[in-house]
Amino acid sequence: MDRWLWICPWIGLVGTLVTLWLFGLSLLSALGIAFLLSCPAVVVWTLRESRRALGQRDRMLEGLSRREGRP
Repeated sequence: MDRWLWICPWIGLVGTLVTLWLFGLSLLSALGIAFLLSCPAVVVWTLRESRRALGQRDRMLEGLSRREGRP
């Protein structure tokens, strides 16, 4: 997933430019729309990644406790 992280800013920039060009909006309007669309996507992505990281942490701790002989 980390190797695709660099593409997100470029997608946002292209989307902003397309919105500006198609609808004839000002630069500030296009940036506002891009901000409003990208914020929920970033929140969802962050929540998904944090859940995955917590699951990995729990599996790691469970494996360590088994090796030490704890129930």
